Amino acid sequence: MGDYELTIVDDRLVNAPAQRRALGDLASYIRRWPEEAQALQLILDNLTANPDAMFDRKADLHITSSMLVVDRDLERGLIARHSEFGILVPGGHVDGGGTLQSAIREVEEEVAVTQITALLARPIHVDLHRIPARPFKNEGEHQHLDFMHLGVTERPMAIPDRISIIETRWETLDELAKLNNRIGIAARRTLKIVRD
Repeated sequence: MGDYELTIVDDRLVNAPAQRRALGDLASYIRRWPEEAQALQLILDNLTANPDAMFDRKADLHITSSMLVVDRDLERGLIARHSEFGILVPGGHVDGGGTLQSAIREVEEEVAVTQITALLARPIHVDLHRIPARPFKNEGEHQHLDFMHLGVTERPMAIPDRISIIETRWETLDELAKLNNRIGIAARRTLKIVRD
């Protein structure tokens, strides 16, 4: 699979802290979850070679971040019903800053959950998924490379923004772990962390 240490040799990255952080997050994730290396290494190589495309909304690949927020007892996770995409965790496009900072900001904006503390320095899950064309947003079909982080809140009250998030609810991590999607993967990893 190759060496997953990220070597910054491109001068554009030296002056681009957001790109460096996103690439560092991806390299760190690949080191932690090597079974996913094959699927993500090509993306890491392409982004390292072309970092300017990382935050270009007209590019075929958009960098996004999200967060599985858990309550202080580490028993329940927050999920939301999105107006277009169904059940997911709060998140959105990374427009500068790190993926973790972006995920926290998106949670605060979309569901008004505050006082969030990251439980891990690196993402708990990274995945690539297709987004269909959305003519009303002047967007063609593209992909999202999403960095899902894990955070805990002392204030588990969520208020949907009613713009993109229709409703929110807290589910046990055991229930979320049964899902056969990215939320389920993150919940299973969270349970492993908190129970080990």
